Amino acid sequence: MSNQQTHKRQSVMFPLFAMLILMLEACTTLESSIIEYAGAPRFKQSDPDAVEILREEPKQPTERLGEIIIDASVEPSPPISDVEQKLREEAGRLGADAVVIVYDSIQPSVVFVNPWWGGNMRTVPERQLVGVAIKYQGEAEEAPG
Repeated sequence: MSNQQTHKRQSVMFPLFAMLILMLEACTTLESSIIEYAGAPRFKQSDPDAVEILREEPKQPTERLGEIIIDASVEPSPPISDVEQKLREEAGRLGADAVVIVYDSIQPSVVFVNPWWGGNMRTVPERQLVGVAIKYQGEAEEAPG
């Protein structure tokens, strides 16, 4: 392949690569994971639309079922309604009646940019939210083993 063909190929590939990076950065992200507590009771799934989102622990007795961790982009950030819906869905999987938010922070995460031309690193802010899924005591029967 001649130098001219190689240069032409690079001049086409670089803008495409840059456009791909910009498109990926412009997307909102919303990921979740669940940590079920060992020894916590197991319940049938609950209706996500009925799950409450609380900022402080309720006064009435509860069972703690596990933690829900949400990682979301900040620039641009997903609508808060999407974040809350994701919390409700994950809590519903555990059979929870509510989620108590125990951690909500924006922190930097590292992103590699342009790995073929020097592997530059850049920090990108990311929001992390942790909620504890709870079941009000006396609300429902435990799921069978």
